[in-house]
Amino acid sequence: EPAAASTALTTAAEAPITTVAIIAAGSLRARRLEQDASDALLLAALSALEPDKFLTMENFSNVLSRSSFSGIVAMGMTAVIISGGIDLSVGAIAILSSMVAAKTCAEQGVPGPIALALGIAVGAAAGALNGFLVTKLRLPPFIVTLGTKYFYRGMLWVITAGTMLQTIDRLPIYNVLNGRLDV
Repeated sequence: EPAAASTALTTAAEAPITTVAIIAAGSLRARRLEQDASDALLLAALSALEPDKFLTMENFSNVLSRSSFSGIVAMGMTAVIISGGIDLSVGAIAILSSMVAAKTCAEQGVPGPIALALGIAVGAAAGALNGFLVTKLRLPPFIVTLGTKYFYRGMLWVITAGTMLQTIDRLPIYNVLNGRLDV
């Protein structure tokens, strides 16, 4: 009988927490529904104001091409998060890879597809270094990726000397990255 009493006390003690969790989940769903509704209203308003410009294939293509970089990074991060890991250096790796490809194309005159392959190789090597440090040396992923984030950002500063590459729209690689292969 004492076991039954302790179970009843535990259940009674957990009840307020469960009720709060259910209310909070409902509140989150309501906020998400409000956000979706406001997005739909904004879409409808913009379509009504500029019907010949807003809902066009050109605008849709522009939105997709401008968000493709974030989408590619998000797909990779999804795999990492699902596996229970974390990678804080993904943005620094993406920028470093992009800059290596662009500067190789701009300063050495390397053709766009080859410079793009070099950028991908740099990103793969940086990711492999992170993977090695986490899996083989058994270092915590949070610490490793936080440290390599600043390491890769430092490499970026060394490569660029703290300056921007402003001729990117005149490079052959620019067209490759925007879906046009002008080799």
